[in-house]
Amino acid sequence: RGAIVSKSPWSENPRTGQTYIRIINDFILPTIGKREITSITLIVIDQLDKKRIEIMGKAPIKSTMRKHNAATTSLRTMLERAEQLRVQHRKAKISSMLCVRRKLNASAKENRVSPMSLA
Repeated sequence: RGAIVSKSPWSENPRTGQTYIRIINDFILPTIGKREITSITLIVIDQLDKKRIEIMGKAPIKSTMRKHNAATTSLRTMLERAEQLRVQHRKAKISSMLCVRRKLNASAKENRVSPMSLA
């Protein structure tokens, strides 16, 4: 099985990054699937907790929960940043299209033949 997340953008420490990647790939993403961040509810979090216990075969200890919570927070931060970049890109693209449209309209007005010049 290939990793869903393969490089850690969150941590300078490679070992921490590898831990976050393993947690995200093995526990978080299989449980939450392709849900939007805003649609993750307490029910989904409960499912994640149950799935984690099922996979591990026991309830995780505090240090494990801290790592899982840190990985979840890091993933959410990364996804929110990606969404912000998508919105910025979309706005820039729309702005660029409007600018081109204005230039085309201005050019069309300059090149228009007035009815008076035909007479």
